[in-house]
Amino acid sequence: MKSKSSIDQAAPRETGLPSRNQIIISRIFVVLCLIASFASNTSADIFIQGFDASSNDRFANNPLFVLNGRNLSGVGLTNGGGFNGYGIWATLISPNIVISANHNIPNSPIFFYPNNNPGTTPFSYSVVSSQRIGTTDLWLGQLNAPVDASISYYAFATEFLSGPPPSPDPNLVAAGSLQGENGYVFGVSPTARIPTQDVAVGRNLITGYIENIFAPDINSTLDLLYLNRDASNPAGFEAAVQPGDSGAPFFIERAGSPLLLGVNSVLFGTVANPTATGVSYLGNDAIAIQAFINASAVPEPSTLMLLGLGAAMLGSLRFRSVA
Repeated sequence: MKSKSSIDQAAPRETGLPSRNQIIISRIFVVLCLIASFASNTSADIFIQGFDASSNDRFANNPLFVLNGRNLSGVGLTNGGGFNGYGIWATLISPNIVISANHNIPNSPIFFYPNNNPGTTPFSYSVVSSQRIGTTDLWLGQLNAPVDASISYYAFATEFLSGPPPSPDPNLVAAGSLQGENGYVFGVSPTARIPTQDVAVGRNLITGYIENIFAPDINSTLDLLYLNRDASNPAGFEAAVQPGDSGAPFFIERAGSPLLLGVNSVLFGTVANPTATGVSYLGNDAIAIQAFINASAVPEPSTLMLLGLGAAMLGSLRFRSVA
C-alpha cells in the first residue's frame, strides 16, 4: 500500500482536464442555480440521460428500477433544509453513524425508509455528535440511537488511492482497482416528491482519480473519484450531479450488495452543462472513519446487561465495605 508521500511521478496525466478554477463546488452551484431559477423557474434535478421514473426513481417502487432488489434503506434524507427546499443526504455506515458532505451537513432529523414503497412510514433519527474528517469534505454524524433492524448500513471502500498533486492543474490518474467500474450516482429526482423521498439513481463509469484538490470556497482538500459524463456509457442512464446532490452516496456493487465509495462533492463544467462529477473518496480516510465508528459504538443489549450487573455487584460490595 502506498503512502501519500510515495507518489508515482510517472503516472499518466490526461490532457484537457479542467483547471482548478474551472472546478465548481456545490455552494457555488447553489448561487448560480438560484440566479437561473429566477429566470427559468426550473429546479436543479440530477442529470440522467434518458431518465425514466420506472427505471431511475427509487420511490416509483417499480421492478424496472436500476437497483431493484438492492437494499437502499440506509440512504436517508432530511425533510428539507437544503438547496431549493430539498432534503440533505446522509448514508449509514454503521447502525448509528452516517456520512455526508461537510459543506452540506444534514440537519436533524434524518428519515430512513425500510423499502421503496412511498406509503411506508419512515424511521427518523437526530444527530447528537459529529466530526469532519481532517480538511476533507467528509462529515460523520452519530445518531441518537441505533437504527431499527429493518434499516441497513453499508460497507465502504478501504482501498488506498494515490496520484500526483496538482501542478498547478489537476492530474487525472487511474483509480486503482476501481478504474472503469460502473457505479450508481444518487441525486434529486426529476419526479416531484416530498424531500424525504426525492431520490433518483443514474450510472457513471469511474474515469479516474484526482489527488489533493483544494477547494477554497469550502476550505477543503479533496481526493476525488472522477466520473466523466459520457453519453456512450453502455449501461445507459449516464448521470451528472446538480445542486441538492451534495453528500449523496456513490455506490458500486460487490457480491450483489452496495459498496459505498464516496459522497458527491464537486461538479466539473457548468450547472447547465456539467461535464463530470467529483466524488469525495472514502478509501483514503477509511482508518479515520472506522475510528469514529468504533468510538461511537453502542454496546449490545447483552453487554449493557452485564455492565449493569457489574455495577450492581460493585455497589453491593462497596455498601458492605462501609457497613
